[in-house]
Amino acid sequence: KIFHDGDELKSMDFGIYQLAATFDRTSLQNSHFITLATFGQHILHHLFPAFDQALLPQLNEIFLDTCKEFEADFNVYPWYKLFIGQFIQLTRTRTRSLSKQ
Repeated sequence: KIFHDGDELKSMDFGIYQLAATFDRTSLQNSHFITLATFGQHILHHLFPAFDQALLPQLNEIFLDTCKEFEADFNVYPWYKLFIGQFIQLTRTRTRSLSKQ
């Protein structure tokens, strides 16, 4: 479900593109230390790459409100689905259309 080079997106808007191409892990949502140590809040990092990682939690509420306002979806998965999905992605040889999301 995560965008890969060659897939078709509904929009090439920077924010929409970043939401489609990145993900967050559900297990990191409640621990600031683990988030910092494992590069959590991946979506916010890609939207604001110059921000200090420690400041990203302060953007959560604004991020969620903005996603709701623009009806934008973002990807959050448990780590094991991401691990499996990585190998599925590596074996994929055809592009997909993500324009229906």
